[in-house]
Amino acid sequence: MKVTSCAALMLFSPLCFGDILPNLQHDDLSFSSPHSLYLSSQDGATHERSIEGGYSYNLIRSVDLYVGARMNGNDQSQSGVLSGVSYQWSDRWVISSALRAYKYDAITKEKGDANLAAEVTSHFKLNENLAVHATLDYQDWQQEVAVGIGFRF
Repeated sequence: MKVTSCAALMLFSPLCFGDILPNLQHDDLSFSSPHSLYLSSQDGATHERSIEGGYSYNLIRSVDLYVGARMNGNDQSQSGVLSGVSYQWSDRWVISSALRAYKYDAITKEKGDANLAAEVTSHFKLNENLAVHATLDYQDWQQEVAVGIGFRF
Protein backbone atom coordinates (compact mmCIF):
# COMPACT_ATOMS: atom_id res chain seq x y z
CA MET A 1 0.00 0.00 0.00
CA LYS A 2 2.81 2.41 0.94
CA VAL A 3 4.72 1.54 -2.21
CA THR A 4 1.64 2.21 -4.36
CA SER A 5 1.04 5.60 -2.71
CA CYS A 6 4.66 6.67 -3.15
CA ALA A 7 4.65 5.55 -6.78
CA ALA A 8 1.42 7.47 -7.45
CA LEU A 9 2.87 10.64 -5.88
CA MET A 10 6.04 10.38 -7.96
CA LEU A 11 4.03 9.76 -11.12
CA PHE A 12 1.57 12.68 -10.68
CA SER A 13 3.84 15.25 -9.00
CA PRO A 14 5.11 16.71 -12.30
CA LEU A 15 1.47 17.47 -13.18
CA CYS A 16 0.99 19.82 -10.21
CA PHE A 17 1.49 23.48 -10.98
CA GLY A 18 1.92 26.46 -8.71
CA ASP A 19 1.91 30.18 -9.22
CA ILE A 20 3.11 33.09 -7.16
CA LEU A 21 0.23 35.11 -5.75
CA PRO A 22 0.32 38.85 -6.42
CA ASN A 23 1.08 41.19 -3.53
CA LEU A 24 -1.84 43.06 -2.02
CA GLN A 25 -1.97 46.67 -3.11
CA HIS A 26 -2.15 49.42 -0.52
CA ASP A 27 -5.59 50.47 -1.86
CA ASP A 28 -6.95 46.98 -1.15
CA LEU A 29 -5.97 47.28 2.52
CA SER A 30 -7.66 50.66 2.98
CA PHE A 31 -11.10 49.45 1.87
CA SER A 32 -13.81 50.82 4.10
CA SER A 33 -17.32 49.52 4.33
CA PRO A 34 -20.28 51.88 3.84
CA HIS A 35 -21.87 50.25 6.91
CA SER A 36 -20.95 51.27 10.45
CA LEU A 37 -22.23 51.11 14.00
CA TYR A 38 -21.91 54.05 16.38
CA LEU A 39 -22.28 54.71 20.09
CA SER A 40 -21.98 58.09 21.80
CA SER A 41 -22.72 59.56 25.19
CA GLN A 42 -23.00 63.12 26.46
CA ASP A 43 -23.17 64.85 29.82
CA GLY A 44 -25.08 68.12 29.67
CA ALA A 45 -24.59 71.18 31.84
CA THR A 46 -28.03 70.61 33.41
CA HIS A 47 -27.12 67.09 34.60
CA GLU A 48 -28.80 65.63 31.54
CA ARG A 49 -27.04 62.52 30.33
CA SER A 50 -27.80 60.86 27.01
CA ILE A 51 -26.64 57.70 25.28
CA GLU A 52 -27.19 57.22 21.57
CA GLY A 53 -26.35 54.23 19.42
CA GLY A 54 -27.30 52.96 16.01
CA TYR A 55 -26.45 52.08 12.45
CA SER A 56 -25.03 54.40 9.80
CA TYR A 57 -24.84 53.88 6.03
CA ASN A 58 -22.67 55.98 3.72
CA LEU A 59 -24.86 57.02 0.75
CA ILE A 60 -22.26 59.03 -1.14
CA ARG A 61 -18.81 60.36 -0.31
CA SER A 62 -19.78 62.85 2.43
CA VAL A 63 -23.41 61.94 3.24
CA ASP A 64 -24.46 59.32 5.81
CA LEU A 65 -27.96 58.10 6.59
CA TYR A 66 -28.44 56.80 10.13
CA VAL A 67 -31.04 55.20 12.40
CA GLY A 68 -30.65 54.67 16.10
CA ALA A 69 -32.00 54.92 19.60
CA ARG A 70 -31.40 57.53 22.30
CA MET A 71 -31.95 57.43 26.05
CA ASN A 72 -31.82 60.55 28.20
CA GLY A 73 -31.39 60.12 31.93
CA ASN A 74 -32.46 62.92 34.22
CA ASP A 75 -35.56 63.71 36.28
CA GLN A 76 -37.59 63.87 33.05
CA SER A 77 -36.75 60.68 31.18
CA GLN A 78 -36.95 60.59 27.38
CA SER A 79 -36.15 57.58 25.24
CA GLY A 80 -36.98 56.72 21.67
CA VAL A 81 -35.83 56.12 18.12
CA LEU A 82 -34.31 58.55 15.66
CA SER A 83 -33.39 58.82 12.01
CA GLY A 84 -31.28 61.40 10.28
CA VAL A 85 -28.77 62.56 7.71
CA SER A 86 -25.19 63.64 8.36
CA TYR A 87 -23.04 65.68 5.94
CA GLN A 88 -19.29 66.08 6.35
CA TRP A 89 -18.58 69.52 4.89
CA SER A 90 -14.82 69.21 5.46
CA ASP A 91 -12.37 67.29 7.64
CA ARG A 92 -13.27 69.62 10.51
CA TRP A 93 -16.96 70.43 9.99
CA VAL A 94 -19.95 68.05 10.20
CA ILE A 95 -23.62 69.04 9.95
CA SER A 96 -26.38 66.59 10.88
CA SER A 97 -30.14 66.63 11.23
CA ALA A 98 -32.45 64.13 12.91
CA LEU A 99 -36.09 63.39 13.60
CA ARG A 100 -36.84 61.66 16.91
CA ALA A 101 -39.94 59.87 18.11
CA TYR A 102 -39.87 59.39 21.87
CA LYS A 103 -41.90 58.93 25.03
CA TYR A 104 -41.73 61.64 27.66
CA ASP A 105 -42.10 60.41 31.26
CA ALA A 106 -42.17 62.85 34.15
CA ILE A 107 -40.74 62.09 37.57
CA THR A 108 -43.97 60.30 38.49
CA LYS A 109 -43.00 57.51 36.08
CA GLU A 110 -46.41 57.67 34.43
CA LYS A 111 -46.64 56.53 30.86
CA GLY A 112 -46.12 59.51 28.62
CA ASP A 113 -47.51 60.29 25.20
CA ALA A 114 -45.46 59.76 22.06
CA ASN A 115 -43.83 62.99 20.87
CA LEU A 116 -41.81 64.15 17.90
CA ALA A 117 -38.67 66.28 17.91
CA ALA A 118 -36.36 67.68 15.24
CA GLU A 119 -32.79 68.87 15.63
CA VAL A 120 -29.97 70.27 13.53
CA THR A 121 -26.46 69.96 14.92
CA SER A 122 -23.11 71.29 13.73
CA HIS A 123 -19.69 70.15 15.00
CA PHE A 124 -16.51 72.08 14.22
CA LYS A 125 -13.18 70.54 15.22
CA LEU A 126 -10.76 73.25 16.39
CA ASN A 127 -7.88 70.83 16.99
CA GLU A 128 -7.39 67.17 17.94
CA ASN A 129 -8.69 67.66 21.48
CA LEU A 130 -11.21 70.49 21.20
CA ALA A 131 -14.43 70.87 19.20
CA VAL A 132 -17.30 73.36 19.20
CA HIS A 133 -20.86 72.19 18.64
CA ALA A 134 -24.15 74.03 18.19
CA THR A 135 -27.65 72.53 18.25
CA LEU A 136 -31.04 73.84 17.18
CA ASP A 137 -33.73 71.63 18.74
CA TYR A 138 -37.53 71.65 18.53
CA GLN A 139 -39.54 69.35 20.79
CA ASP A 140 -43.28 69.00 20.36
CA TRP A 141 -44.14 68.83 24.06
CA GLN A 142 -42.20 71.99 24.92
CA GLN A 143 -43.59 74.03 22.01
CA GLU A 144 -40.35 75.99 21.84
CA VAL A 145 -37.08 76.15 19.98
CA ALA A 146 -33.84 75.64 21.91
CA VAL A 147 -30.45 76.87 20.72
CA GLY A 148 -27.24 75.78 22.41
CA ILE A 149 -23.50 75.96 21.96
CA GLY A 150 -20.83 74.00 23.77
CA PHE A 151 -17.32 72.60 23.76
CA ARG A 152 -16.12 69.01 23.53
CA PHE A 153 -12.69 67.96 24.71
